[in-house]
Amino acid sequence: MTVNLYSDKTSERLLKVLAAAGRLPDDEVRSLDSKGIAASDFLSEQLVNGVVKEEVLCEVLSKGFSLRRIDLKAKDVDAKAFAVLPPEIIVQNKVIPFQFEERFLKIAVVDPDAMGQANVFKSLSQHNSEFYLITPTNYVDLVEEKALPFSSKSSGLSSPLATSDFFKIKEVTAESPKTSPSNQP
Repeated sequence: MTVNLYSDKTSERLLKVLAAAGRLPDDEVRSLDSKGIAASDFLSEQLVNGVVKEEVLCEVLSKGFSLRRIDLKAKDVDAKAFAVLPPEIIVQNKVIPFQFEERFLKIAVVDPDAMGQANVFKSLSQHNSEFYLITPTNYVDLVEEKALPFSSKSSGLSSPLATSDFFKIKEVTAESPKTSPSNQP
């Protein structure tokens, strides 16, 4: 089972941009609906298989939503800010609340559609939200580092995140470029 990184709405936007840029076959992207394939499923599969790189997706999202990109380290995540949102909200929305600054809670998001939950974040934190874009790999690393009960390092793997191909993204993006068949022995 693959956990979708992006909502269907965001996935459709990304697929249109990738097809227009020639990074994915336009006819294949346009035929997804007729084949009954959700845009988010197709995009997640392309990402897990290394056809599309997460850095490209983040660049498109950053420009399209005017979001600043951030590469967070665990030491940059304030424990009080992180604890203000329940683990279920963090997983469901793929967000990392990482810092309070005056009346704002800074939140890193994988999918900009999570910004639609700003009222939920505000009611839980009593702060307005300031959003930043984070790569899926950076998100997974932080979730594992913070040892949340749904991470792959925990014992009772109860979350879809911990039992799915979601964690393969890290492996795929860390690999060196694949050699072409003509270069193989």
